[in-house]
Amino acid sequence: GAGLVLCDIPGLIEGAAGGAGMGPAFLRHVQRCKVLLHVVDGTSEDPIGDFITINKELKAYDEFLAKKPQVVVLNKIDVSEVQEK
Repeated sequence: GAGLVLCDIPGLIEGAAGGAGMGPAFLRHVQRCKVLLHVVDGTSEDPIGDFITINKELKAYDEFLAKKPQVVVLNKIDVSEVQEK
């Protein structure tokens, strides 16, 4: 039957595709997902840059990952500095 596979990729960092941090272990799990949901930290100095970095890592690990459908959610939108961005 049809199922839903979710995985959380906490702390995926620049260089993960090349072995930095826990990147390869987490990225293997992402390959099983049909849709990628990104929860981007709105309080980051560069949330768009963070999103771009993650996508570069996905593509570097497996080009197919970068082609999967993606949904982006900006969190902490209730923080005034995020609203101002």
